Amino acid sequence: MHCLISGGTGLIGRLFCQQWLARGDQLTVLSRRPDKVRKLCGETAHGCRELQEVEAPVDVVVNLAGEPITHRWTDKRRAEIRDSRLKMTEKLVRWSLSQAQRPRYFLSGSAVGYYGDRGGDLLRENSPPAAASPHSCAGTGRRPPCHCSRPESASAPCAPP
Repeated sequence: MHCLISGGTGLIGRLFCQQWLARGDQLTVLSRRPDKVRKLCGETAHGCRELQEVEAPVDVVVNLAGEPITHRWTDKRRAEIRDSRLKMTEKLVRWSLSQAQRPRYFLSGSAVGYYGDRGGDLLRENSPPAAASPHSCAGTGRRPPCHCSRPESASAPCAPP
């Protein structure tokens, strides 16, 4: 299987890439730093900067891209975080829909910390946020930097009928 991943050089993405490559499957990492992909993700990973460089067909698209949330959350920073997730999701959806052989799976993870660690519970858009913790917004009256429904609706065109 051929997987295209955005955000593959990030914390979660690197672990995903290692597991994917361990299966013996093909991996393309969309990255702002394609020259670093093999070092960060694995020797057989292929890095590219633009979607036009991706060798089709792709079976799975995994979207983990987005600006880091470790900086102070000013209004400007919140907008950058939100926009980075929405724009990449929309870009990947448009690319996926333009392919002669569309990807079979489209997975997009954004603002997953909003829900907290619920073990194996099935979580949906209307699931409540995590209980307050030092790493969440819950109980503070603040929203996460990117409300979950916007990235999910951006990827809706890839949903099966």
